[in-house]
Amino acid sequence: MVNRRSSSLITAVRADGNPETGMGHVMRCLSVAYALKERGARVRWITAEPGVKALVESRGFDCSLTGAPYNRMELERWFCEGYDRVLLDSYQVTGGYMERIRKHCALFFIDDNFCFNYPADYVINYNPHAFELGYDSVYASDRLLLGPDYIPLRPEFKSLSEPVLNGEVKSVLLTTGGSDPYRICEAILGRLAPLCPGVTFRTIVGPYFNNAARLKNLGFANALFYENVENTAEIMKMCDAAVSAAGTTLYELCACGLPAVAFVMADNQERSLKALSNMGAVVSAGKWDGEGFLGSITTELLKIIKSPVLRASLSARARKTVDRNGAGRLADFIINMGLAHNTPLS
Repeated sequence: MVNRRSSSLITAVRADGNPETGMGHVMRCLSVAYALKERGARVRWITAEPGVKALVESRGFDCSLTGAPYNRMELERWFCEGYDRVLLDSYQVTGGYMERIRKHCALFFIDDNFCFNYPADYVINYNPHAFELGYDSVYASDRLLLGPDYIPLRPEFKSLSEPVLNGEVKSVLLTTGGSDPYRICEAILGRLAPLCPGVTFRTIVGPYFNNAARLKNLGFANALFYENVENTAEIMKMCDAAVSAAGTTLYELCACGLPAVAFVMADNQERSLKALSNMGAVVSAGKWDGEGFLGSITTELLKIIKSPVLRASLSARARKTVDRNGAGRLADFIINMGLAHNTPLS
């Protein structure tokens, strides 16, 4: 539904993605941006990365470059002229950078692990472990949006039908996200494809993979590769199970009810994966560089393949974790707070 009052205010989205950071920040902000646009809000994107600029422009959003490296945010030149609110998502932020934004407009910050006391007007952490991090000792409850009710999924995940659990696993999704700097995808595929010749491994090759050609040249007849993917949900629906890095993709798998073995590629993913594993929504194989990692991936996936009961349990608990309306809730909140506070909050 279009909120006509919201069209008078402009939301800036500030996020980056590259081989070092991956694309998680960008994809979750895109989900919120779509929901804002759907409600009639005016959205403009700001990024340090030309590749991200091209991506978001292809999705229908205006975008400007900051004129500074992604990890030197204090050098940025864009600073807030003409914007009423900013949705910020970056691990490179400093308190000084956030204070500069708040001099001009309301600041909504997407966080994962509460690294310091953020001078933001509103803090968003949709991970299951968010309630354990102590935000409530620093911020009033009306400044916090915490927990899975706010998981921002892309539009293609909103209208998913109930998953159909087949009696046999014939197709497995393999993804490490937007990049694969440690060639984890190659190592996993090299281990699993020969062990499971009757299973098709549908492998998503992210935009920042530096080993796409090597993957394709591995020569496994039961491996399919997908590049420049615009509708991940369609590929997930073709699969009976998944092996995935933790992060944004893991919540998408939960929304699909796809039984998954997940692993940590970056330290910031560790808490969220542990929480989802404790909830019985996914199976954790630990960290990518941990001892016995490939063995753990293999063991846990084979358990899922062999047990329809385990697949059904994981699927049901995963779907309970994510209700697929998080992006809309965030967009409604950003719009309503922007209307209430179109000057910076003290």
